[in-house]
Amino acid sequence: MAVVIYHNPGCSKFLKTLRIFQDKGVSLEIVEYMQTLLDVTELKRIVGLLGVSVGDIVCAKEAAEEGVVAGLDDEGLFAAIIDHPRIMQRPIVINDDRAAIRRLPENVFDIF
Repeated sequence: MAVVIYHNPGCSKFLKTLRIFQDKGVSLEIVEYMQTLLDVTELKRIVGLLGVSVGDIVCAKEAAEEGVVAGLDDEGLFAAIIDHPRIMQRPIVINDDRAAIRRLPENVFDIF
């Protein structure tokens, strides 16, 4: 099974992570979630694999820029991510049943 990366093409951390995988010859499935919008079921699956709350996958700065109000409950946050996918932290890397938010691309292999 290929490693899945959810990303925004404008994200510099994604580009670093991508280069690391390419250098190692890892088979990748790249999901551009700004183009291929995620549904609530997939978002809940990702949050579950990450073992975090939905609030942990929201970038506060970009949420504010998109006009997403603070203090939303989980369902409100899921809806906000669907409506404003740019607010999702990235890249998110999934390897089988393990996942991580790759804020530090150099640690990308800690879920293998």
